[in-house]
Amino acid sequence: MEETKQFFLQDQCEKHGFDLCHTFHTSWYNDLIENEGHVQSGTLNKLPCPYFVVPPPVDAGLTEEGGEDPLPSSDETARKSNSSNAFLIGNTRTVWPCFIEWLSSGTRLKQQQQRINSAGNEEGNDVMLEKNPFDTFCDEMIRDIVDKLYASFPDDDGTCFDVFLSSGKRYKMIPTEMDSGAGGVTTNTKRTLQVVEELDNFLVSMQRIATLTGSYWYDDVGSKLCVHPIYGTWHAFRAVVIISNENSSASIGYQKITSPPPYQKITSPPP
Repeated sequence: MEETKQFFLQDQCEKHGFDLCHTFHTSWYNDLIENEGHVQSGTLNKLPCPYFVVPPPVDAGLTEEGGEDPLPSSDETARKSNSSNAFLIGNTRTVWPCFIEWLSSGTRLKQQQQRINSAGNEEGNDVMLEKNPFDTFCDEMIRDIVDKLYASFPDDDGTCFDVFLSSGKRYKMIPTEMDSGAGGVTTNTKRTLQVVEELDNFLVSMQRIATLTGSYWYDDVGSKLCVHPIYGTWHAFRAVVIISNENSSASIGYQKITSPPPYQKITSPPP
């Protein structure tokens, strides 16, 4: 994805209350958890690792000295360099006004009332609130973000998305077409995504992914949390979204890197 679309993605996340959005490559995460022994022990599973061929920017073939800097030739090297195929979504306190607005919207109140009416008066108070309204909010907002991102791709793009939520929920979103006509008459066809292969209980170590983006440090001594240079530990990670398309050059952006940033840990308490 060119730089303008990367800004579009970040802008959509911020509009939905998720002001933290970082790109990465899933092979970095897969290599890390395999080296740590989590794959062999079964505590963590590898993420999908779609292959991308990314068109280089204008200056991609030149080094600082002006010489040639060719792109990797092997599939394995290309898979781990030149682009990111996923992004990590999180938030600071900016998410709460968006959540309150969503929770108090007319649509939400109407849905709550419908649940009360269908449950009857005796159970009405018990069904007034959802079990996990914030998880529902995150799920709906991230689906909307992904749908808007897909709409910014070319009409014949065919890009798919794998979504992994912090709640353990996992699903795939694939392209579909929706007729917007009335009375059986098609007036316009809208490209959108539909959810398939919805699964539960797929654990992703989002803190490990956060450190691989180079924007966080992991406090292995005290809090056992990721530390942001501005927000400290006052943040949370909500989802990982992976982009895949075997027939396209769609990507999260060109990055001239051949390996992830160092996995940083705080191994001793600060002075």
